[in-house]
Amino acid sequence: MSFRRLSQVLKRPRSVQSKPALRDAAAIANIDGMPDEPHDFASIASASWSGFKLFLSVVREVAGAFPPLDATVGGLIALISIYDLVRSNFDWMEDIMTRLDRTLALLASRLDENRESGLASMSSTHVAALQKQLNKVQALRDRTWISRGATSKNDESGLKAIYQTIADVLQELQLELAISVEKNTKSIMQDLVLQNLPYATTAAYTAATSAAGISRRGCTDGTRVKILQDILHWARDESRDVPRLLWISGLAGQGKSTIAYSVCERLDEDALDVSVVSFFCSRRLDSSREALLVSTLVLKLAQSSASCATEVVNVLKQEYDLGYQKLEVQMKKLFIDPWQRSASLREGFPVTLLVVDALDEQDTGIAFARLLIEALSEGSLPGMRAIFTSRLEAPFHALLRKWSSCCTNAVVQHLNLNDQLVADRDTLDADILCYLNAELPQHRNTQHLKRLAEASAGLFIYASTAVRLIKSDAKQSKARSEEERHILELSAHYDYEAAGSGTHDTMLDSLYAGIIADTFDGLTHSQTDARMHILITFIIFRRTVPMGIGFLTELAGPGFDEEVTELVIASLHAVLYIDAETGKILCCHASFEDYMWRAYEPLINRARRLLVQDFRGDFIPVREKAQCVLPSCVSWNLSERGLALRNISAIGPMGGF
Repeated sequence: MSFRRLSQVLKRPRSVQSKPALRDAAAIANIDGMPDEPHDFASIASASWSGFKLFLSVVREVAGAFPPLDATVGGLIALISIYDLVRSNFDWMEDIMTRLDRTLALLASRLDENRESGLASMSSTHVAALQKQLNKVQALRDRTWISRGATSKNDESGLKAIYQTIADVLQELQLELAISVEKNTKSIMQDLVLQNLPYATTAAYTAATSAAGISRRGCTDGTRVKILQDILHWARDESRDVPRLLWISGLAGQGKSTIAYSVCERLDEDALDVSVVSFFCSRRLDSSREALLVSTLVLKLAQSSASCATEVVNVLKQEYDLGYQKLEVQMKKLFIDPWQRSASLREGFPVTLLVVDALDEQDTGIAFARLLIEALSEGSLPGMRAIFTSRLEAPFHALLRKWSSCCTNAVVQHLNLNDQLVADRDTLDADILCYLNAELPQHRNTQHLKRLAEASAGLFIYASTAVRLIKSDAKQSKARSEEERHILELSAHYDYEAAGSGTHDTMLDSLYAGIIADTFDGLTHSQTDARMHILITFIIFRRTVPMGIGFLTELAGPGFDEEVTELVIASLHAVLYIDAETGKILCCHASFEDYMWRAYEPLINRARRLLVQDFRGDFIPVREKAQCVLPSCVSWNLSERGLALRNISAIGPMGGF
């Protein structure tokens, strides 16, 4: 086949000048399937369709790299040929051709700028669908009624449907390529100003928070079905009147974090769906630190958006220390402004969803929530939505009431998990039973396991803690009958609480009290006191500095050795664990720490007064041989541990004191 004539006509001046980076479309020779008819060449030469010409030029330059794309050329030229023949008969033809030309220009531009990654990201399904419609166009061009310009109603509807489908497929192909380019941030993330930005290593929902089996996870298959469906529908809804923020609240242990995890996981499964940026707060990890919240979110946004990353790099090169500024400054200069300035480059893209879990466990959670809601309400974060999860403590409750209402333009939508306890308790119990069946398959759907599901009273943390109690640890195996007896004991415990009209808080408190009592059961009085001494020491210092077995033993004081400390942590495996990577001791759930502060508040306060000089947390020995007497005779001699305490003082104030 000869392409000389096509090359010659494409060299004629264009009505719209193309980008300098795109070479002349005359080089489009040697593509298989290119039509050879003179009238097709004339159509390209005389038309003002610059988008078509640019696209054909790029296709020629990448010829062979993606054969399905090469095969579209003949059909695209046939589109113009048919347009020239019948445009006077159809009012809609001009609008659709203009849309096609604009889309092809965008597609050509993105392919030319990102050839390797662009071709790699092109969906063969979309290209095949495009080729199918273009084949119909080529067949129509050769029909008699087209060549004569004759038309009928059936002819018009069929032709319009084909053109409309081609426009839709090209738009999807262009958007797919645009999103792929937007997410291709590998190069810009190498910039030193981004690499030097401080961030929380445990904030992402996929972060490896522990190798000891206590890690984040999503909802068990078959559970939380309706809630997850509603949240995913909200996230994907492109309506303008949809609230920008979804606030999920509930009691400790109701499964807020597992719901947030599942939402992130399911949205991440489709690379072209909603883009997810997650920040999971935890008192026991670095994601609780105020200084790391905004900078980590900015870094994650930069990783998912090349346009935003470019703006972030620009601002950091002007103010390199923004990552260390106070919250309000970071939110304005590092988060909101770069996103807003780059918004036009993401027009038409799917939503970017910010998921911030356990906001009540973040040092600056309430201030961050207020600033983000204000930005969303003012339209300063176009294309962005957010999900918060938290317990409804007083400051959060007040903020939520202010911004959520019954009006159609409410900024915040509230999902209160407590409502399900009343409205759909049967479904909640069934979800917990489904979880217990998955974790304890030997007892699947037995009456005693169903009773435990009811005993959990809608609290997934009750069920998960019970599972850790029931399951055998590494040093002690249990027979099935022993596990069954333990399940029955936990269920009987619920009967006692139900009779006493216990609240959900007292349900968990009683469970934790029972765990501690069982742990120390059978020990002598002095052994119990020594172990409680170690546990109280851990609770007091946990928010101040991460501790391993050795450091906790040192803090406990003279007379304690690491073997005893290790026994205490191991015996409390249902509520405490040792991170296999860092060796630090952590709580399985924040509710256990809360329980300890409530249940042992007088004792902890007495110990605390002797350990801190003031609320700034400057640790010093208060007086020579100062002592803190724990449950009975175990003494806490501070003067002999003064050096260790002074070393802690350099780390910072005690959070929560």
